[in-house]
Amino acid sequence: MDEQKFFVEGIEEFIPPKNTLRYKRVLAIGDIHGQLERLETLWEKLSVKEDDLVIFLGDYTIGNTKKTNNTGTLEWLAKKTRQKNIIALMGNTDYEVLKFIEKHDLETPPEILKFLKELPHSCQVTIGGKEYFFCHCGVNPDKPLDAQSKSQLIGLGDHEKFYKEYKGAARIIVGHKSPKKISEEFDPHKPLKIPNKNILMLDTRGKHKDGKISCVDILSGQYWQSE
Repeated sequence: MDEQKFFVEGIEEFIPPKNTLRYKRVLAIGDIHGQLERLETLWEKLSVKEDDLVIFLGDYTIGNTKKTNNTGTLEWLAKKTRQKNIIALMGNTDYEVLKFIEKHDLETPPEILKFLKELPHSCQVTIGGKEYFFCHCGVNPDKPLDAQSKSQLIGLGDHEKFYKEYKGAARIIVGHKSPKKISEEFDPHKPLKIPNKNILMLDTRGKHKDGKISCVDILSGQYWQSE
């Protein structure tokens, strides 16, 4: 039996007119927040291969509780990102964890410390003549993409202005906040292409009991979610 496919509503104008990359899929994955088991169920569904480009959008950790596995999640990501086709970006919680480790000189596995220190703040890809900009939080609408601040990109700055005022042609793919925080009319558990804006939101409340971790293929608009 063929797997049922799901596509982001209103994604048609967001996806590129044609694929000019060597990759067959460009997979963006939203906030994880220490939910390693959920992440693994999603990863199994994706069947990632070398001809896929995978971009994690940040926030791999959250405050330690019995329901989170920050260390396991970071170890998992550190191993996966050894592959050149898998990229992990920095989110605000990842930055905060790194600063806490450095401030208190905490003993940390070397591979995790290296992973956190080397996280980039954004990733930009041109596909079919269209610009796709991946970051955790969003951009300052008043500045060009190559002049964005670290605090803005990872979620330490003003992100409300981004959702309200961004009108750029570049497609921006973000995590950080669920669609329901933009408007009560949006489903918080599904990826959202904001109507009339080139913004795609992928934080689907993965840290909550009723939430999921989501992945969208930017080339097709198809999405997958964790169990």
